Amino acid sequence: MVAGVGVLGERLNGINWFDAVGGAVSDESNTLSEMQHDLILSLYQINASQLQGSGFDFQLLLPDDEEPLAHRAMELTNWCYGFLFGLGLGGESVMDALSEEAEEALHHISEIGQMDHESIESTEDDEQAFFDVCEYVRMGAIMIFTELCPEREVTRVENDDSTIH
Repeated sequence: MVAGVGVLGERLNGINWFDAVGGAVSDESNTLSEMQHDLILSLYQINASQLQGSGFDFQLLLPDDEEPLAHRAMELTNWCYGFLFGLGLGGESVMDALSEEAEEALHHISEIGQMDHESIESTEDDEQAFFDVCEYVRMGAIMIFTELCPEREVTRVENDDSTIH
């Protein structure tokens, strides 16, 4: 979600993205703990920083390679879902701003988010295919950001407390 919001830059149209993202991760009382609050802000700042640079520093937040492939694939589908959710906060203006190539990448990210991760085996070929798919998603997210924020201006969110837990 945070990465999807990050590629929107100034296109949030007055939507409080933090409330939307926070609502998706809060507990039954709809409140975030201080630690959750700080973590979301930290993740946003990391993504923003990675995207503002050359863009190629941007990394998907996924489990390490030591984790089973099926688990990493499940987390990739979750990442794609969250990216689309965050990007959706920008409304229809986001789709209007994207080139045909970026729309196609967005469509593919949506399809990847629906992959059957339970049928994936830990073969060398599947590992390579997973790496390739992750790289495609990463480059697609960078392309979408580049089109939505051509001057690489990402909304900066200041944390009230500079301590990150």
